[in-house]
Amino acid sequence: MFSGNQLQRSETNYLDLHILPAEQENAWQQAQCHSNPISRYNAYLNRLCVVTFLKWMEEWLTEEKSIATPSLWPNEESLSAIWEVVTGTAIQFGQTRLVLIPSDSADTKELCVPQEWVDNPKWAADYYIAVPINLDEDEDECSLQVCGFTTHRKLKNDGKYHHKERTYSLPIEALTENLSVMQITFGLSVREEVTELPILSEAEVTKLLQVLGDSSLYSPRLQIDVPFEKWAALLGNDQWRQQLYNRRMGDFVEAPSTPSPNNLSQWFQSIFNAGWQEMEEVLDILGTHPANLAYRNAGVRKPASNQQEAISTLIELLQNSRDQGTQLKIVDLLGHIAPNNEDAIQALTNLLNNTQNERTRREASLSLRKITRSHSQAGIRRAKIIDLGMQLNEHQVVLVVTLMPEAQEKTNIHLRVYPVAQQTYLPPNLHLIVVDESGETVLSVQSRNSDNAIQLEFKGDPGDFFSVKLALEDANVTENFVI
Repeated sequence: MFSGNQLQRSETNYLDLHILPAEQENAWQQAQCHSNPISRYNAYLNRLCVVTFLKWMEEWLTEEKSIATPSLWPNEESLSAIWEVVTGTAIQFGQTRLVLIPSDSADTKELCVPQEWVDNPKWAADYYIAVPINLDEDEDECSLQVCGFTTHRKLKNDGKYHHKERTYSLPIEALTENLSVMQITFGLSVREEVTELPILSEAEVTKLLQVLGDSSLYSPRLQIDVPFEKWAALLGNDQWRQQLYNRRMGDFVEAPSTPSPNNLSQWFQSIFNAGWQEMEEVLDILGTHPANLAYRNAGVRKPASNQQEAISTLIELLQNSRDQGTQLKIVDLLGHIAPNNEDAIQALTNLLNNTQNERTRREASLSLRKITRSHSQAGIRRAKIIDLGMQLNEHQVVLVVTLMPEAQEKTNIHLRVYPVAQQTYLPPNLHLIVVDESGETVLSVQSRNSDNAIQLEFKGDPGDFFSVKLALEDANVTENFVI
């Protein structure tokens, strides 16, 4: 992959890259959109690092005629909100993720990785790369070096954890200098298992945003009264992270006392009210992984060269199988391994349009969104933890809302309620109720003694307003929605 004739070398195997003066000027200008000098300098270093490294990587891929395309993770628009509070930049390369960790010392002694990039399951990478940047007084002499890389597993097992700084570190001499070695392990499992993060309630999110959104706190990630797990859960949510950034930049407008209804049309644009999270984020808190929600591929990672073959095999199985369980597993796998794959898109679209099973249609619609968000039939699912106010949170439940576009601008809405934590069953006599704009009950269902879920399904038109009420004994919680 990273062949020797493409790397500038001196006495080491380090990759040396010149930083263009124009890139320095542009990086400094863009770094001004941060709340304090530390964040601005952090953003400056990270942008110099990723722009220079990514340009080299793209040139190499062009020379190699590779079909894989490196991209910023999660996306370009998210970088400012990340760099406001933590250093490091992730690059996605097929199924592999790299995190660049810049430093401003040419005499760097160690790779020091923020815990956010290591112990957050959503952010964790396969490889971590140390990138010292030499900011010479003469801007024509500025450059960066790639001193080597390590894997997530090695960083977790051999790295030193610094509790006060919330970082993992390895000495530079413990890194692998030659980047070509990294290619050999592409497709292999090099990540250590990490613990799932907690699910934050809406009240917790509001409190954290109020405290950590204060721009006078130069290092909100190091607040000792905020456990790392809660901080990482907040930062790992795209919407909350953006809200945190907005507050720190002074762009926050206090919300009205009455919560606005959940605008479901905005869900398709990834805009959500506080508390709604991806289903994958709440699977563990359910105690089990319900089979009809998601089939996890247990971290199986195929080399890119075998990916198309695997996709073709799965599509053939999907077309030939009439077993619903098999279809659901294949549908979920395609959603994980076939981003932007036209064959997978066509196969899922055919299934969605031809099957009569609503559950299969929902899962096909959701996998379409994972493959290509712009598809007109791509669905979306979000979940929210609901606290019914009982002692010891004994009766917390999870409300799952799945949206699927239908013909004539209608939207199929599927509601499902699950127990949380170690609870196997829902509490008896839990009511799930759908109320229309006039306050009339239009649908309802009640849990029995051994129900592990209850559900309702209906269709609506754009502009329709409805409420979903969860009621148990004297406690009830209502969520308002508009399509």
